[in-house]
Amino acid sequence: MTHLIGFGVMAAFICTGILYGGTLEAFIDPPSAMIVLGILAGGALASFSPSAIRTAFSDCTSSAPLSAERASESSNVFFRFSELSIAAGFIGTLIGLVLMLQNMDDPTAIGPAMAVALLTILYGFLLSELVFRSIAAQILERGNGDAAGGESPFRKNRIGMVVAPVFVLMTTFFIMMLAMAAFI
Repeated sequence: MTHLIGFGVMAAFICTGILYGGTLEAFIDPPSAMIVLGILAGGALASFSPSAIRTAFSDCTSSAPLSAERASESSNVFFRFSELSIAAGFIGTLIGLVLMLQNMDDPTAIGPAMAVALLTILYGFLLSELVFRSIAAQILERGNGDAAGGESPFRKNRIGMVVAPVFVLMTTFFIMMLAMAAFI
């Protein structure tokens, strides 16, 4: 139950931040959502059997204690979802940049392409860091916290997960500035 409260608090603060400077509709982009969800679904099915995914979602929605082995298996599914979400965000950013560069002669096409570039990475990170990693942590906790045998994915060095998005975002803004300069 506390994880649901945590999700609610996170969602409230994210929506407040969005609404402070604009509208919620500005952050809803169906092509970006389709890219992220499509890569997530395809990658999940390529990584795990449907029964393993069903079991993980069942474990996520129940509150029963889990064996260490089952907690480890189910949390690994959500850690993989976390990795796939970030990868989908990067892929969507690259797709948006390619679309933007292909339409440099049409200023009206640059905005939607930039929205795909930025919103896919936003969706990917929100899903990865706030949803899937939280669910994986909750499942591990229900398996007495020792489900990963001391090698918890939470203990891994994640500096690349910080540096890579910053690099991608800086590159995106640089390309956007070049596109805008071309029309001046």
